[in-house]
Amino acid sequence: MSSELLRNVTIAKAVLGGYGLAFVEGKAVFAADTIPGETADLRVVRSNSSHIFAAVETILAPSPHRITPNCPRFDVCGGCDYLHMDYETELSIKTDIIRETLMRIGKLPLEKLPPIETRHSERFGYRAIAEVKLESGRTGLYRRESNELVPFPAGGCPVLCTQLAAGIAGAEGAHGKGFRIAVGSDGVPHSTLEGSPVITEMEDDAVLEREVRGFYQANRLLRGAMRETVRRYADLGGGGSFIDIACGVGFFSLDLARRGASGAGYDIDRESIRWARHNARRNGAGSVRFEVKDMARLEPVSGPLDAIIVDPPRAGLPKKARRGIAFLEPGSIVYVSCNPATFARDARDFTAAKYLLSELTFIDMFPGTGHIELIGQFKKA
Repeated sequence: MSSELLRNVTIAKAVLGGYGLAFVEGKAVFAADTIPGETADLRVVRSNSSHIFAAVETILAPSPHRITPNCPRFDVCGGCDYLHMDYETELSIKTDIIRETLMRIGKLPLEKLPPIETRHSERFGYRAIAEVKLESGRTGLYRRESNELVPFPAGGCPVLCTQLAAGIAGAEGAHGKGFRIAVGSDGVPHSTLEGSPVITEMEDDAVLEREVRGFYQANRLLRGAMRETVRRYADLGGGGSFIDIACGVGFFSLDLARRGASGAGYDIDRESIRWARHNARRNGAGSVRFEVKDMARLEPVSGPLDAIIVDPPRAGLPKKARRGIAFLEPGSIVYVSCNPATFARDARDFTAAKYLLSELTFIDMFPGTGHIELIGQFKKA
């Protein structure tokens, strides 16, 4: 592509990562801050023989769904992708991406896909955990596709809850390259600038504690909806048996155990298992045990297994883990995913192992961003 400016380009559809997709002279063009149906002049950011990444130079024909972003840093900050459109359009785009990804990567025909349930809450003020960058004492996030700091706006990042934004503002002038900060149920922000403070959460009437660096769901408004969906898809009633893979500090395991189910939680991270055991003792959940275990090294269990819950990182389940889960033949597999592409890949293998994708929920844990969270139920055919 000889010119650095692509003129009069029409955006065909939205794709994973928060981009709009267009085609110019046979090349795929991924353009940030666009909406399907818009026509724009695009400036090339980088390219190779097969595709181009571009930024908007001028919107020539804007979508009726385009709005003024609720953040003065949106055009430069890499934190959000969809604030230039209304929230209903964002939700619709994400649903379309899920469906298309399952068909393209998962090889699931449209007629085999279940209806996609959508669960969401507030678009702003939802985040209670953040990774903050530091540069010369200034706090912010990185510019899209760079390590250049974009300072937070004067009123704070709009997706952060007010207590978290206040905690970040109080860290201005700190030393280092960054820190992790979280707000627990007490509403007080704590960060790694203090060392290793403990964050305490209340989920229903259960107490879950962790060290501030530990993994936990960041959207404070949808944690209950996430646990309820997993509980419903596990379908254990007042009893049943389960395994929770990549269990973290017991977010799902303890909810199931405290409702009468029995099982085990596995995680490769020793610190997570330490806290999961602590939380089990604190909440009197004696029917679940926690072990440090690689998800790719599952072992046979005695007796029938009603459900396996998996919540892997973005890379999804390793092939050995997918085979191990299918070998155990649980009545249902409940798959919590933060990456539709790897979810679709793994769904293809579960389908080959005679499981059906029977239920699917898109839960918008990260409004405004290109991240898409899914919860799927696979039932033995």
